[in-house]
Amino acid sequence: MVLYVVYRASKDYSNRSLIPSRLRAIGCRQINRSFWEFDRWKLSKVLAVLKGNQPILLRRAKEVKKRSIVGGRLVDLGSLTVVSFRLPNGGKERVRSFLRRSPCIRLCRRVYAFYQRFSQFGLEDGLVGVDDLVDFVRGVGGEVSVFPNLVIFDGFSLVRLVDETRQRVDEEFFGVVQNCAGLYGKCVGNGCGQRQLDDALRKFRRQFVSAKRKAVYYEKWMGVDFSRSMMRAYRALLKLRRYSMEQKLAV
Repeated sequence: MVLYVVYRASKDYSNRSLIPSRLRAIGCRQINRSFWEFDRWKLSKVLAVLKGNQPILLRRAKEVKKRSIVGGRLVDLGSLTVVSFRLPNGGKERVRSFLRRSPCIRLCRRVYAFYQRFSQFGLEDGLVGVDDLVDFVRGVGGEVSVFPNLVIFDGFSLVRLVDETRQRVDEEFFGVVQNCAGLYGKCVGNGCGQRQLDDALRKFRRQFVSAKRKAVYYEKWMGVDFSRSMMRAYRALLKLRRYSMEQKLAV
């Protein structure tokens, strides 16, 4: 059986070249930087090399698996389509911005996983999936490889990926709260133009809507509840909007 592994590169740049050379030495095949393929009998050696680098193991499933939630707890993410890509100079930020609209899982740098039954939970306008990402990467001159029907190999990695996804979305909602609070404090303290206020409100609302769309999808897929973070961001937006309306009425 062939297994796949992704890992987080060392923050120490002097050690970053050691892992690839050691993985090659035991016969692993590099797909993209921190994304590798190897034969299952080499598993113990691979884990020994990647100790301390948060490896995530994947395997090919024989059939497409649905995600499974038991007793309100996610026990299986289901089959994933993993997209790995390489980018030309200047394409990094464009793809990163594009991926902000996608309910995917970041496995490692330039390797992302999507629920294979992507449309099962309904696709709202603005969400992007595998085909959209592939077309976009190729549109900016990048190279793409797609690996369908992969599943997470162990429960520990499953918990970690869900926790990281929850944290990332919570941070997006918190960013909206911070932006609204910062602008509100500035306007109340020093005053600000109505046009500046309206432009900022539109921007913050777009950020909120983007985070909300992904949160709704993740909740259906992973069973994660983002209601508290979402409501905090909504109240912050509402407070700023009410202030804007009061300013207009005062003119």
